[in-house]
Amino acid sequence: MDTASPAASGASSDFLRHAGVKIILALFLLASMLGVLAWVRLDESEKHLVAVMEEMKGKGAVLTPMQCVDATLEWYKGCSAMKSLCDASVARMMEACLAAADRSAYCAEMGDKTRDRKFGFAECLDRKMTRRNKKACGETFVAIDGHCRALRQKGNPG
Repeated sequence: MDTASPAASGASSDFLRHAGVKIILALFLLASMLGVLAWVRLDESEKHLVAVMEEMKGKGAVLTPMQCVDATLEWYKGCSAMKSLCDASVARMMEACLAAADRSAYCAEMGDKTRDRKFGFAECLDRKMTRRNKKACGETFVAIDGHCRALRQKGNPG
């Protein structure tokens, strides 16, 4: 025979209902706080990347393409933005550096070397980097190739 009174079973279901609401509210608050934290981090990252982009444009006016590689990799090693944004910005930083000066003579000198899929491979190996940095190094040389191809399409020598 069931000895629980209807009032006792109603009280336990009220307790469970209120506990469920509290859990849902706690999860909602946690998700909201994480969302705000992610937005703040994204905003800080964006400001960092915009500032570095301007800095790269200034440096690029006096740097050679290989010095642009060095400057880009140096930035990448200490990038304070979100990792995924740093990874995605390597080519953009390199292009900002390259575009700051006329590279048509360099591209003409390089000729078809930049089109070779192993272009930059030896230079990246010589740097003795971590796997993550090797990928960034490779991306800098892909950016050089892209820049030279764009110059060729515009009809500039190289």
